[in-house]
Amino acid sequence: MDTFANVTCNDITNAIIAATDNHQLSPESVMDIISCNVDTLFHGTYLERMAVRQALVCLSGIQDTSLATRIGNILDALTWRDFIPCNEMSDYEKLPTELHAYTVSFLSTHGENWHQIKKIIKICKTLYSHRAALLYEIILPMWADTYKISHRFLAELVKHESLQVSLSRQMQINLKYCNATELTCSGYLQLTQLRELNLTNSSVKSQDLSQILKLTRLENLSLSTCANIADEGFANLSLLTKLTALDVSECVIYDLNLLQFLESSFAKAPTSRIRTFPTLKQLSLYGCRQITDKGLKQIPTISTLEELSLGRCIKITDQAISLLLPLTNLQALSIADCLEISDEGISSLGGLTNLEDLDLKGLRISSVAISVLTSFCHLKILSLEGCPFVDDDVMSHISGRTNLTKLNVSRFSTVSSNAFTQLALLTHLKTLDLSYCSNIEDRTLKALTNLNRLESLSLRGCKHITDMGLAVCQDWKALQALDIYDCKGISVFSLENLISNNRIKILILGENKIDINAAVHIFAQFTSLHELNIYNSQQITSESGEQLRQLKNLTRLSMLAKTRL
Repeated sequence: MDTFANVTCNDITNAIIAATDNHQLSPESVMDIISCNVDTLFHGTYLERMAVRQALVCLSGIQDTSLATRIGNILDALTWRDFIPCNEMSDYEKLPTELHAYTVSFLSTHGENWHQIKKIIKICKTLYSHRAALLYEIILPMWADTYKISHRFLAELVKHESLQVSLSRQMQINLKYCNATELTCSGYLQLTQLRELNLTNSSVKSQDLSQILKLTRLENLSLSTCANIADEGFANLSLLTKLTALDVSECVIYDLNLLQFLESSFAKAPTSRIRTFPTLKQLSLYGCRQITDKGLKQIPTISTLEELSLGRCIKITDQAISLLLPLTNLQALSIADCLEISDEGISSLGGLTNLEDLDLKGLRISSVAISVLTSFCHLKILSLEGCPFVDDDVMSHISGRTNLTKLNVSRFSTVSSNAFTQLALLTHLKTLDLSYCSNIEDRTLKALTNLNRLESLSLRGCKHITDMGLAVCQDWKALQALDIYDCKGISVFSLENLISNNRIKILILGENKIDINAAVHIFAQFTSLHELNIYNSQQITSESGEQLRQLKNLTRLSMLAKTRL
């Protein structure tokens, strides 16, 4: 085929005529010539391309269906090339010659959608412009679905040599919602340099994971909500020895499956004691509701673990907490909504002195158990959302963790207004969630004026707060996000006061005294506002809605008629 290279458009025309009139060349040879010289063909003059097109029309009546299809595709491509506006072609022309030559050759051979060529150009440009990026996520299935382009083309495209720099050390591919056929047939999993793979909510099955096991450089794998993976699939994942992050949340895993999963390396090499997942730092078992304490007994073997999510593993008990104590490197732990864990289990957490992030959401624990917080000198993030049995004493334990930067104490209906004032000691706070704390009052907020690093505040559902209490926002000069949905005592007066804090980027409103139609002119004065969410917005007129859409710098506007809490 090398003898067909480096010919001119006139040579291509003459070859087609020779094949048509005197059969000096076979139609197959003509198509080989075109395939080797696509770039020449598409960069010839208009008259040269017209001559090629006319010659191809005469050749297209051959009996070989497959060959006739290839010829028809080339005709379509030539038509596209001549009718697309020059300004829309410029992006494509800037790409390396070998890239657009490859693209046209592939599309003409496989009969892809030529009417989508402008979007294909956009994909090529995007990939090429990011070829030097250290971290780049290619969301291939989204492109395939949006642009109506086959997965096969996209998988082949990202493997093209002119794009290989973009598939660098930290390349990741997002295959969310991909079905098993797309996964196994597309060629994505032939990208052996892959470092990160997201298969969240895909229909991948245990047998499909055999392909994933070939990705020996894989460091981050998400199989979240993959309901079709059975026990043997999980067990084999231990062969991915370079994994640093693994997400199997909301998967159907039983104790025996998890034990096999964590013990598999030992079982295969008991004498050498190869350690399961020697580099694993993050593991999410969130929502694996079938797991009990027994299934977690091998967790301590992953001594490198820094982040562990057991949230909504509803069958684990205090015994599971004691199993975690050897994990001295653990920095983040979630046992949210694990309702079988009691004060005793929480008290034993004190041995994990390196914790920086702790999620105890929804636990039926008392303020006495929360005293364990004194053991966590490095704690920065804490969630106690909806813990129903805490009382005022909980605030004295929380306020002693002065390094906290993020705190969620929402739905603390049993804690008094005075107790909340102790949060004033947390001067490093950047994010504070007080949603639906029914006893929060204006004087509570006034006591927190010294939280001058606060960037995000939620007062959602705090029905006793009025404009007078919200005036304290003027003192929080770093505040960028404010949620005052369902604050019944808030009026347009509070919006006017917020203008003085011109750093507000995110604002959430609704179910209060603010008449949005009358306040449109006020929103226009929030020059930093990027996101505006208005719930229960039935009374907003179409004119006001249009004015809101025209707000300068606004990148997101949500006007929802109903909200579900």
